[in-house]
Amino acid sequence: MSLIELIRYIAKQFVESAEFLLWKVIFSRHGRNYHTGSNGLRADKVLVIQLDSIGDVLMSTPALKSLQERFRTGGIDVLLLPHTRKILEADPDVGNIFVCPKRFWRQLFLDPASFVRAARTIMSLRKMNYGLCVDLGGTLESVVCARLADAKLAVGPCREIKSGVFTENTGRFYDRSVSLTEKHVLRQYLQIVAALGCSVPDEEEEYFIPGDDRAKSGDFLRENGLEGACFIVMHPGAKWPPRRWPAENFAGVVKMLFVQKGLRTVLVGSGADRGLLQEIKVQSGVQGTVLAYGLGLGEVASIIRRARVFIGNDSGPAHIAAAVGTPSVVLFGPGDPDKCAPLSRNIVVIKKKISCWPCAIYFRRDRCEAGTNFCLQQIKPADVFTAAERLMGGWGTSHEDPLRSEQG
Repeated sequence: MSLIELIRYIAKQFVESAEFLLWKVIFSRHGRNYHTGSNGLRADKVLVIQLDSIGDVLMSTPALKSLQERFRTGGIDVLLLPHTRKILEADPDVGNIFVCPKRFWRQLFLDPASFVRAARTIMSLRKMNYGLCVDLGGTLESVVCARLADAKLAVGPCREIKSGVFTENTGRFYDRSVSLTEKHVLRQYLQIVAALGCSVPDEEEEYFIPGDDRAKSGDFLRENGLEGACFIVMHPGAKWPPRRWPAENFAGVVKMLFVQKGLRTVLVGSGADRGLLQEIKVQSGVQGTVLAYGLGLGEVASIIRRARVFIGNDSGPAHIAAAVGTPSVVLFGPGDPDKCAPLSRNIVVIKKKISCWPCAIYFRRDRCEAGTNFCLQQIKPADVFTAAERLMGGWGTSHEDPLRSEQG
């Protein structure tokens, strides 16, 4: 570690420790364990806080549905990160949608305008006079927002969080806390709402695509000669680099699908993924490959919904595919499919068991300690092609646990 890296590390630890102590002094209270249902609980207005990624928001949809069925409000209000808002805009179980950036208090000096918007959001939440606030995430920022929302009852998970040099259990910050026994994130969310007397629905994620996004995606497919055609969608990107299967492997699958099955592929990604998508197209040698980068979440979801099969890394679009009902092949490297893989029945999870798993650097460093993504490189293009072929042939629709599929 260089001197500059050391200074940055120390500064980061100091800032995170200081902000944690500040909020702990302001909000700390000893909550009561709340393991069982409460049929007598009443709340005219309910707020759910989910300040996490696309996949986490989609995994929250069964819990939102359960809360709506339990409290019969005009829709469950939600507080989300700005980039995930689109996911729930057309959801019939959702009422008002508020947005707030992570650790918004830091914006006071970095981006004052953003801080002002976040402060106005908090004030709007307080004016709603919520009877119940449910924090699904149990992160520092979600705990802070849960307390600032000033609901009559704040409920959340008992979860260890680390900020700087401090570690704390989030349960002490809520009025009522829920001890989690489930491993999978979606089931943890359902466990939290079950403690409020909610019935547990099915575990299917849902994404209700707005009509304008369906129309835009239809235009996109028509312009690229894919309207009414059978095609594959691939998502080769991931926010965290160690989750990305090598580009040359995606290119190999694109070529195999075209040569052996006559299927064209749509490569989806953010605007920042443009170079990656172009690289895969060039390496595959399939000129009919379509690049779809920088589209809105709803448009991407609509394109995935029309695909025959989705193939992608352990990332948000894999959950989108599950939520819109598209058969999927999902590639896992350092992540744990038993914790965060989509629970759709029509899915094949591919993960190779290796000696260094569970990963020692999970989300802490952007480079594998072995110098390469060793775990993902064990997955070969032929493995993925075979899995996709199975799904296209009607396989992968049995009621076996999808998390045990293709564990090599």
